[in-house]
Amino acid sequence: MNISIDEKVKEYLKKKGESAITIKLVTADNCCVPGAFPSVEIGKPKDNELDRFKRFDIDGVDIYVHKMIEVKERGLKIYMEGLSFLSRPAVDGVKVL
Repeated sequence: MNISIDEKVKEYLKKKGESAITIKLVTADNCCVPGAFPSVEIGKPKDNELDRFKRFDIDGVDIYVHKMIEVKERGLKIYMEGLSFLSRPAVDGVKVL
């Protein structure tokens, strides 16, 4: 799987004292727009959930990708989204269900 991590994300992780990112699906079950959307969390999954994820080491960062995630052909790109102190890691390349 092709995964790229923006340098700003690596800097963000270093400031937070973390070396792992978890990419999972969050379901939105409402009457208008049901579906599942990608969510990026800092840190690794809980120990009792680890078997639901595939782990990749990319440039010294552990990336945990939920096994149910379908990746677009170009792969995943993890980048910073938002402005200044409100920015947070986000992901592109997930096929939204």
